[in-house]
Amino acid sequence: MARIALPLTIALALVSGPPPLWSQAPAGDPEVAKGIRQVDEGDYDAAILTLDAATRQMATAKKHGKELGQAYLYLGIAYLAKGHEYTAGARFRDALAQDRTITLTPDKFAPRVIEVFEKARQEEYGTSASTKGASAAKKGGGSKKTLLFVAGGAAVAGGAALALGGGSSSDNAYGTLLSASIPGLQFGQSRFFDVTARAAGTLSVTVDWTDPNHDIDIYLTPLSCNDTQNFPPDVCQVFARSDQANKPEMFVSAVNPGPYRIIVRYCCGDGEPDSGTIQAILSR
Repeated sequence: MARIALPLTIALALVSGPPPLWSQAPAGDPEVAKGIRQVDEGDYDAAILTLDAATRQMATAKKHGKELGQAYLYLGIAYLAKGHEYTAGARFRDALAQDRTITLTPDKFAPRVIEVFEKARQEEYGTSASTKGASAAKKGGGSKKTLLFVAGGAAVAGGAALALGGGSSSDNAYGTLLSASIPGLQFGQSRFFDVTARAAGTLSVTVDWTDPNHDIDIYLTPLSCNDTQNFPPDVCQVFARSDQANKPEMFVSAVNPGPYRIIVRYCCGDGEPDSGTIQAILSR
């Protein structure tokens, strides 16, 4: 599959070799092994689909332990490569719930991966089990990593890179603009979440919800789009959208300074109420 470099790019160095955390043994579940291979190859969209399905099936079958933790870990890496730190952190916490002893080392994993993973560990347990590894990673340790550009859902192997954005910027215009729960999602209705970009950059929005049989779509629009009943593209301008048939929904869009409206619409399913979460992050 061809990969196209977009004008706004984010660099992420990812693990390129076989899984290092389980004595480099291949995953027993073929779908988990497939998903890990897709991450290694930079096919993050496919990896998310593969590993999300695999983790759900394993959890339903009550197959817990290190292999499920491995699947969650690489699912988190795929989300991080797509710019969705909030969802990546959630998957890293799922991995730690399966195997609290997981440690990422800078010879196998990129500094940004280790940083977000250790943040997830801190949130889950209030401690860091791999401080030494994370410290070494910040000094640029490790040499077996593949350099990839990630931008707007596309990735390409490349040369010079920008640092992956996030909380490290000294300019407080960037970072998390919105992180909230969405209770009481009702079939056929839209919910509005307004954010203001204080600088030009890339806006990443992720919405997740409880029931995978429900179809919830998201749109980025001007504030003038205020119809809660009708389908947003039919009634107003849409800057960006994500209306796939699986969860979570996510989009990445270049934005200029100013106010924007994120519309979350429960469009399809059995009509039962649902609930979810939303996160919007502005990066350079």
